[in-house]
Amino acid sequence: GINAEYGNDPVFWVDQLTPAQFAEGFGSHTPMVTRQTHVVRYSPMLPRATRLIKALLLADDTAGRQSARERQLIAEADDYRALLRAVGRDFWVVTRCESTASPGRVMEGTRLTVQQLDPEQRNYEVSIRTPGTPHRWQQFAAEMAHHFGALCAAARAGETARAVDAAHALAFYWYNFMPLSRGTAASGLCVLHGMLLALGVDRRAPVPSGVQVDWEAILRRSPERFTNALAAWCASDVPLDAAFDTLPSVEQTMPTLRHILDAVNAPDHYREEINKACDGLF
Repeated sequence: GINAEYGNDPVFWVDQLTPAQFAEGFGSHTPMVTRQTHVVRYSPMLPRATRLIKALLLADDTAGRQSARERQLIAEADDYRALLRAVGRDFWVVTRCESTASPGRVMEGTRLTVQQLDPEQRNYEVSIRTPGTPHRWQQFAAEMAHHFGALCAAARAGETARAVDAAHALAFYWYNFMPLSRGTAASGLCVLHGMLLALGVDRRAPVPSGVQVDWEAILRRSPERFTNALAAWCASDVPLDAAFDTLPSVEQTMPTLRHILDAVNAPDHYREEINKACDGLF
């Protein structure tokens, strides 16, 4: 399928790829700016992304490929156009994603890409791209398995604070993993909220205006920094509203995969009934 928001973003059913196709790799591609269009949802992240691009360009020149003049131009650049002129060609940098399952290992996070599409028209594209390769899948699968194990162990021990930290770490690596060609952000937020509810923890407040939770992870290098960024609104110290106990059990209401598929494809009138039943809880 094609994502209508951009018109150029293919959707892959990852579990339907052949082994050969999976080995070749695939990836998500999310523009902030494409030609003359500032993408409404993602372009607000452009200033932060540009600052990070500049910092990574200056930090990653370990081989000394940049001349003193090039480094000066990069340091003085105040937007992506100036960065592109300073570098002199299309380029991308990779955000760092620090492992906590294997301390000291730094995994490939997200590629921040700057391109000049049409020099005459001065059309540019600034985007994030995430490669889906077997090696990267293995790394992030191991990382997420580690934190899911920590979450379960802490929950069984009644150590709620430690379990909440593990839930946030799991979400951080999911967002940096970006395994779905579309829908990683929405599904990640739903699962994070579900994990917190399962631990008896509610959110302090709704997601603040202007905040996109996946970008809070993408633009940070460690789960600790991600958790701190969400601290003001995400996990509350107040006990979960007792009204949640009155909701029907998911396991009893949807005991089979067929019931779950029926629920997510429910007619509009049924969705309205669900919304009324949950009014004020979310």
